[in-house]
Amino acid sequence: METFKSFSVQCRYRCEIMKRGAQAAIEYLFMLAAVLVLVLYAARVVLNGTRDMTNEINNYVKSMREKILEGL
Repeated sequence: METFKSFSVQCRYRCEIMKRGAQAAIEYLFMLAAVLVLVLYAARVVLNGTRDMTNEINNYVKSMREKILEGL
């Protein structure tokens, strides 16, 4: 009976360790997902800013080209 009790305690201990490991893995995955969302959001902001800046530069160049051609 004593060995069964000892085995039962060991089994519970191992189960607790496995639960903690699984919980840590799930927490890690959630943190990874949060970081991925932040990175995607930052990339979207940068790409939108770059696109807007390119459009503004193109508009400026176009208006300068028209002014130069008017002066000729």
